[in-house]
Amino acid sequence: MRKMRPTALLMVLTIILASCGQEVRERFSVPEQLKMVPSDALVIINTTKCSDCLALLDSSHIFRRLNTGLLANAKSTLSFCYTNTLSPILAIEADKALQDTSDCVIRLLEQARELGLKARTFEPVEGYTKKTNIVITTTETVMSVISRHQDGHLSILDAPDFHDALTLASSSRNWTIIRNSGAAKLIPKDFLGGMFPQRDLVALSRTFADWTCISFESDGKFRINACRDESGAYFIDHLDAMEPLVSRLPAIIPDSTDFVLDIPMNSGAYRESYEKYLDAQLKLEKYNGAISSLRKTAGKDPLKWEEELDTQELALVKWLGHSVVALRPAKDAAASGPQPNPFAGFIPALYGSAFKLDDDSCVAHMQGWHIIGSEADVTAFMGATRPEDFSWPVRKLKYIIDTPELRIFSVSEDIELEQKNSDGDI
Repeated sequence: MRKMRPTALLMVLTIILASCGQEVRERFSVPEQLKMVPSDALVIINTTKCSDCLALLDSSHIFRRLNTGLLANAKSTLSFCYTNTLSPILAIEADKALQDTSDCVIRLLEQARELGLKARTFEPVEGYTKKTNIVITTTETVMSVISRHQDGHLSILDAPDFHDALTLASSSRNWTIIRNSGAAKLIPKDFLGGMFPQRDLVALSRTFADWTCISFESDGKFRINACRDESGAYFIDHLDAMEPLVSRLPAIIPDSTDFVLDIPMNSGAYRESYEKYLDAQLKLEKYNGAISSLRKTAGKDPLKWEEELDTQELALVKWLGHSVVALRPAKDAAASGPQPNPFAGFIPALYGSAFKLDDDSCVAHMQGWHIIGSEADVTAFMGATRPEDFSWPVRKLKYIIDTPELRIFSVSEDIELEQKNSDGDI
């Protein structure tokens, strides 16, 4: 399986829906090596050894050409800053009291310079740091930033609310923390094949949380938490209000499905929570305007439509170049083939741009579901082959995202991320 590069982690998280109701550990050891990370870093990755840090990078990355020798097992931190481009910073703890390690440090510094990298040893500073660290990066500009931070005794530990994020991640020795405000610099335009517009992902990430934390649990399994204040203005505050409910989507998912976003819901609770979030983000007026416009053009109030259907589950399904939205009402709809959709535009207006299709002009009904999309996509969905045996990992869910590579879901206050066919890297 392709490794997920650190710059891709945020994209995964901003599409998903997260919570941070974890019990906070009040006491934990702050890794001193974080003092090697500039205060404006966008991604910070903590591992127990250098070889683990390097394994996170794409095989073509220049850092993968470094032979760290005895330092392969040394405590390391990998971070990313933005200075006209996203630049990596590798900090490696070096115990220079050991002769073999000292020689390895010299060889590593020489090797880095031969590769055109910038490398420097930072010695302990009385009253600030106790360990020697080798720092390697790709540009002189970034190395100058690191040096200025060291001279001023500044680091990521001085970034607003980073300590709170660190507390959420501290139960694991291997973790990643992402600054959500840096989404525009982290999310590539072609992420997930352009399945979602970059501007939507960036906007969601910025309102999602302040910091997103990923903690390694076991092989291929991770826990996700999001750090934010108590203002109630974050997207995860909206999702935190949801209760886990039974999903019936597995019964209709096509074979060869590429992507699923599924939310079982109580429509009344969802609407109340979603409007509260929009109000906190000063987006309620725009939302009300869209609802009002659709009411006039369709001759039906979208909110009344939702109330009549009493939506129990909503899903976006993508497979083999096709896309549909599947909506399950409280009462089964009579089966019918593809027909014009009189309520085009209602779904994204009510539930957000994640459920927006390029064409939602058609609707059909099967097995109690409304299937919405283009005529070609709806027809393809109705005739698709389905797995003989498919189910979610648990019976009740708040939400789930499923792809051939990973699965992200929540059943309580935790978010679980599972890599499929994983070798444990992320």
